[in-house]
Parts: sequence; C-alpha cells; structure tokens
Amino acid sequence: DEEVEHVLKDMELPDGSLWSIPIVFDLSQEKLKQYGIGSGDTILLGYQDEPMAILKIDDIFQYDRKEMAEKIFGTGDPKHPGVRRTVSYEDRFISGRVTLVNEPKFNEPFSRYWLTPKQHFDLFRKKKWDHIVAHQTRNAPHTGHETLMKQAWFAANEDMPVDS
Repeated sequence: DEEVEHVLKDMELPDGSLWSIPIVFDLSQEKLKQYGIGSGDTILLGYQDEPMAILKIDDIFQYDRKEMAEKIFGTGDPKHPGVRRTVSYEDRFISGRVTLVNEPKFNEPFSRYWLTPKQHFDLFRKKKWDHIVAHQTRNAPHTGHETLMKQAWFAANEDMPVDS
C-alpha cells in the first residue's frame, strides 16, 4: 500500500502529517475468504468488546513483514519485541478510511491524558512548542527507551545550551 510505504520511508503521511509507525490491520488470506471480506466492504473495529471505529476497505495488500520491521525499528533482530510482533503479522493487510465511532476508554488515572491528534497540535501551539520529541512504546518506558528519548531530544535541540 502506498500510504504504508510512505510512512515507512518518510515517517509522515502522504499529506505531510507526521506519522512515525503505520497502523495496519492484518488478516490471513484464509480469514478474508472465511469472512467474505473484500475491497469496498465496511467493517466494524472493536477494542475490549466495545465498538471503536468503522473501516471502509479500499485495498487488501501484502507487504514484506521483515522489511517493515527493519524500517520501523531499525533492526531485524528477532530479540526485539516489536520485530517479533511485526514479523508474526498475518499475510494480508487491509487499508482504508477509518471513522471513529467511540473514543477509547482508559483505566484511571490515564484517561485524562488521551488527546486526539488535533488536540495535541492545539496544545503544542498554545504552549509555543516548536520542537516536539515523542516515543511510542507498547509498555512502560525502560532505560533503553529513556536513552532513545534523550538522544532524540538532543538531536532536536542541538542548538540549545545544556547545563551539566
């Protein structure tokens, strides 16, 4: 899919919006046949048994999962949990327009931190932040993540004097 390739190559959507990791919906060829899912269909996406969004399928495609993992994580090492998860995806990916039906619900105290992309950008403008460093992880950050975030911060703010 063109959009996935664009995100993997440039870390942005085709319209120029920052997007570091593609969101993909994987299904096996067998499941697609079993459920009778094809291009043009509309499916309901759920999370924790709650309807979350509607996906209008534009395309069903294949992508080299090892290549995807290397482009996302900078390594193909199967010891990396993200690489392991990515190479274990099913053999087909579904793409299309996603329409949010219900905002996600998080366990307290985390729900107050959930913002839409627009709300994030509004907050950045309000605070007059022009250098933003973000880190996406599936679990609580550990010292390896901390090192990556510090390196990213220094790279984004290389012209800023730092007291040691």
